[in-house]
Amino acid sequence: MGNFHRPPIKPVKHPVQSQDYIKPVMLLRRNDSLNTPCYPYGIAIQKCTHHIFVTDGRPFGRISIFTSSFNFITTFNYPGMLSPCGIAIQNDNIFVSDTAGIVFSFQEDIGFCQVSSVSGRSFNFLGLRGIALSQDGRLYIAEQYHDRIQVLNSDDLKLIYRLSHRSLKNPVNVIVNESELYVLGFGVHVFSLNGDMHRSIIQQKVGSFTILSSRFFCMDSQNIIITDSNNNRIQVYSNQGQLIYSIITGGEFDRILQYSRGIAMTSESNIVVACVDGIYQFKNPINTI
Repeated sequence: MGNFHRPPIKPVKHPVQSQDYIKPVMLLRRNDSLNTPCYPYGIAIQKCTHHIFVTDGRPFGRISIFTSSFNFITTFNYPGMLSPCGIAIQNDNIFVSDTAGIVFSFQEDIGFCQVSSVSGRSFNFLGLRGIALSQDGRLYIAEQYHDRIQVLNSDDLKLIYRLSHRSLKNPVNVIVNESELYVLGFGVHVFSLNGDMHRSIIQQKVGSFTILSSRFFCMDSQNIIITDSNNNRIQVYSNQGQLIYSIITGGEFDRILQYSRGIAMTSESNIVVACVDGIYQFKNPINTI
């Protein structure tokens, strides 16, 4: 996921789980033009500029950059970047994982992004998904099809170690939150940054609030927010794992959250989501309850 701005949010207590229809406050529909994403997947928000970076998969294989108002700025790609997925940002450094099994490091300079490092194929990566960056310069990358987390040095993209654990099933995204690593797969599991298992806080369960197909998630100081693709909604949990809210859409915006993927929070705590047909921004309902 990238470096997200995480302002504190007042915790909310609900006696029962709740859900409501909400409309996006901004939207950018997909098409095949240069200035809109064709196949949006991962999202990261640059803290200093509030620019929105979106990975745009096949057939373009590119990164698109927008202002916080969804105005197009620029796009860039690189040979071998075919299906970019996860993206993380720290200052002017941009890290991208490609599902083909490659990690790219870009340096942004006055709107132009130049590749500074590319990982080798010798790591046998298979199904790279979400990516996160720690303060000490380690990259944590979810490797879905090998059920593990790859940990690389962000300076040269060399392998440091691989994190494997029996709870790591189908990992699709990671977040570094202070001194802990949160992994999204079949539930949410928390590790130390050195790979020690701490706890599981969200488990997949059978019922109306089951997460059928999680893709990405983001966090603030109180909540964990997960895209639930096959249920056409976004699930909001407390940081202890209690489901407190479901974001769904209706009317003219019915099913726009279908196949939702990347998710990030703006500096105003709004939620930006990449879906199959575009990018949407929602007011965070937790702030208005």
